[in-house]
Amino acid sequence: MMVFLGEKVQSCCGIGTVGFAITDMPWQPETFAADRSFLLHMTAHARALTLQPEIHALLGYVPRKEHINYALDGFAALIARMTAADIQPEKPAEWLARATPDHPIYHGYPKCRRHGILLSSLGCKICINQSGKYPVMPEDIEHMKHLWYGDAAPQGADTNESTQ
Repeated sequence: MMVFLGEKVQSCCGIGTVGFAITDMPWQPETFAADRSFLLHMTAHARALTLQPEIHALLGYVPRKEHINYALDGFAALIARMTAADIQPEKPAEWLARATPDHPIYHGYPKCRRHGILLSSLGCKICINQSGKYPVMPEDIEHMKHLWYGDAAPQGADTNESTQ
């Protein structure tokens, strides 16, 4: 779930193109209760993290508390209303079908070497934000891979495809 959410990066995809329905997430009936519980816990934890000065330094700005609360409250409400009956069984396969061979889900869910966060097909959200580039282009992501993986970057058929 976290890798899926990590791919919703407006600075890479463009303004207005990163929205999704909660039912678009790759829910699995077998892990639904645990996944929902985790996401609700993660949302509460994210709220607490945004108050910490070291997180502000990492992000490069101080998030406005009212914006964070609005976004996290809305996300948590949608997650809380989600039921197992809402699961669309085809969604995990649809997401995986878009993944290229270099996608992190095929490489043991690696984390950024600098920031310790899970990598998505777009890389590290914090590295991307700190790059100061908007929009982030495929060649920028390709250039940043050494920061995330070091010398162990996965090799795919076309590593730039994962940014589209």
